[in-house]
Amino acid sequence: MWIYGTNPVKQRVFQSAHLAELAWLAIPEGHKIHVMRKLTNEEITVNATGSILYIGVTIEEANEGTFSVSVDDEAPTHYAAGAPKGMIATHLGRTSAPALIRISHFPAGSHFVCIRGTVQLDWIAGLSGERHPGWPSVYASSVPPNARYGDDGYSQIIARNVGLLRHDGLNVSFTEIPKFDLKNDIAEDKAHPLDSGFAKIFRAFHDVVERN
Repeated sequence: MWIYGTNPVKQRVFQSAHLAELAWLAIPEGHKIHVMRKLTNEEITVNATGSILYIGVTIEEANEGTFSVSVDDEAPTHYAAGAPKGMIATHLGRTSAPALIRISHFPAGSHFVCIRGTVQLDWIAGLSGERHPGWPSVYASSVPPNARYGDDGYSQIIARNVGLLRHDGLNVSFTEIPKFDLKNDIAEDKAHPLDSGFAKIFRAFHDVVERN
């Protein structure tokens, strides 16, 4: 997904997509309920255990559909199944993105999660908020700073996502990429690092991995 600019809608799409991807990597496969099903004006109920519930979906550009999520006997909460045109598009032409619904106000135990409407439902997981040392370790970095493209705003989103997942007990860590020298660290396309830029990225990740 293009991460240049400060469009608030695109940033919200990025925030949820990035959160979904980190959560998917940090939660073991055996702990996820794999649904992988497109709902079309349908209803599905899944039993999940935990005080924090994650629901992974895929949203589509220009899809005006909606879906709702209700847990146990609570009133449903409604969500959009898409994003405005141009808010997901990537260099490769993709017009869909993962998204994560996080619900965290339930007591520990088993809960019935009901999803109704039209949406691509991918997976569901329940968490306890406790850290599991044997679960995957995932590392996420800031965007190499270049304020004229609005990158700082995306780096703040990434850091907040990491903090939220760590709060929920997942082994996710954040590393800050140092500022790039635009004359020596970046290729002429102003998007891809040169060897010196990759060296800065490597050192940033190496340091945080060593600390953990």
